[in-house]
Amino acid sequence: GTDKRIGYQFFNSLDAVNDSFENSWVLRHHPQNNLFEIRLDDTKTRRRRFSELSNDDRETIAGITQEMEQQNLAVPNKNFQKKELEMNQHTVLFPHFQWNTSYVTFGNFLRYRHDFTADHVYFQEREFERLYLNSLLVNEKTTLPFSAANLIRLNYRGYLGESFRLYKNHLSFMLRPNLQVRSFLKDDLLLRKNAFETSLFSQGAARFFLECGAQWALPEGVAHTDDWSYIHYFQPIIRWNLIPKFDQDHWYHIDRWDRIYPQNLLEVSLRNSWKINDVMMQFWLTQGYDFYHQKDLFPLRKGVSNNHLLPLDINFDLQCETASAHVRAEYEVASNRLLQSLFKVNVQAHDVKIGAGYLFQNHKLQIERGLLANSPHFLLVDFTIPLNKQAHIRYDGQFYSEKGKELFNFADIKPLIHRVRFEYNGHCWGLALGYEEKRYRDFGHNKRERAIILSVRFDSLGSFAKKFKRPEIMA
Repeated sequence: GTDKRIGYQFFNSLDAVNDSFENSWVLRHHPQNNLFEIRLDDTKTRRRRFSELSNDDRETIAGITQEMEQQNLAVPNKNFQKKELEMNQHTVLFPHFQWNTSYVTFGNFLRYRHDFTADHVYFQEREFERLYLNSLLVNEKTTLPFSAANLIRLNYRGYLGESFRLYKNHLSFMLRPNLQVRSFLKDDLLLRKNAFETSLFSQGAARFFLECGAQWALPEGVAHTDDWSYIHYFQPIIRWNLIPKFDQDHWYHIDRWDRIYPQNLLEVSLRNSWKINDVMMQFWLTQGYDFYHQKDLFPLRKGVSNNHLLPLDINFDLQCETASAHVRAEYEVASNRLLQSLFKVNVQAHDVKIGAGYLFQNHKLQIERGLLANSPHFLLVDFTIPLNKQAHIRYDGQFYSEKGKELFNFADIKPLIHRVRFEYNGHCWGLALGYEEKRYRDFGHNKRERAIILSVRFDSLGSFAKKFKRPEIMA
C-alpha cells in the first residue's frame, strides 16, 4: 500500500497492502471436521495517497495563489501541485467467533459445508483531502466527518455442490446460501431487489441471497513420446459464476464480511501442462466476460477501456530441481494494451537462494483499480544465505522507476526498500532481528526512514513483533 506518500507494488493481492497496525488474540480448537476460533482484534489503518487534480481543485489553487499575490506573499512554484487523500480507520472486534466445517456428503452425491461468524464490532472512520503547492498546504477539507458504528453482526455462508463425469467430461455445480444479520444499519432503508431483506430488532436488518456457479471441464488431451520423457496435457475449461447485484449502501461497509461485489462471469480457460524429463511447466490462458458493468465489479478485476470484457489473464510456471520461473500478465485485447506483468526467477545452489523479479503496471490501470501506486516499474531482489541448519541471513529489496511507459525500462532506477534480517528457527520457536530502510520523496525532497525490527515466534502460541524507529518529524 502506501507509506510516506509513495505507492508500493502489489499484484492483485490485498495481503500485500501494508497500511494497518494489528493487535490480535486468537484461540482455536480443531476437533474432527470442525474448526472453532475466538479472537479479539484491534486494527488501525492509515492510508495516504496522491490523487489526480480535478478542475475544481485547479480553480481552488488558482484562487488561493491569486490571494497570496495580492497580499504580497511568496507564492511557491505552481508546477508542483498535488492532491493528497488520507483515510483513517479504527476497527475493534470484541469478540469475533468463527465456526468452519469440512465437507459432509449426503447420499454419496451432494457435498455441503459452511462458514459461520458472529462478532461485536466498533468502527471509527474519517477522511481528509489536502491540496499542496510544493510543501505548502494551501487547502484542507474533511470529505468524510468523524463517523462511528457499534453493532452486532452474524454471517452464514454455506456451500452445496457436486461433481460428476459424463463420458470424458467433468461437470460440477454449486450453490452458496448467504444469510447476514446486523443489529444496526447506516440508513433506515430496505431494498429487496435480487436479495430478500427484512427489518430486525428495532434498527437492524437481515438479508438472504444465493450465489451459484457451474464448471465444465472438457475432455483432457495427452501427447507423449514412447518413453514418456515428454508429456503434454491440455484441457479447455468453461466456468460460470453468479453473485447477484443489490443495493448495499444502507449497510455499514467495515470489512470483507460486509461488502458483496456482484459477479455474472462467463470464463474460458485453456490449461497446458508439460513434463520434459525433470522439468515441469504450466501454462494457463483465461478470458472472462462479466455481464455486469465494470463500475460494479471488485476493483482488482477491472480493466481500463472495456466495460464487460475482462483482461486476458496469462500464467506460466516452470520448475526444476534447482530453479523456478513465474510469469503473470494481464492483457486488454480490445485496446491492445498490456496492463501489468510480473516476472520472477529463483535459483538455489548449496542452500543459497537467489531471486529476482520485475513488475510493470500501466498507469491507467493503477488509477482504475486504485492500486495506491504511481510508478510503472518495480525491480525486486532477494537472497538467503544459510549460516547453519537453524540460522540464515536474508535480504530483500525493491527498486522503482517513474520514467518510461515501455516494458523493461530501467531508466533512472532508484532504491525504495532495503531489508536485512537474521532468522533463527528452533524446534518449536523462532527469532528474527532485522534492519529496514525505506526511501521516499516528500514534496520533492528525498528522505529515508530507518527501523530495527524484532520478532519472536512460538509455534503453538503465535508471534510478537515490534518495529523500533524514530518518530516522524512534522515540518
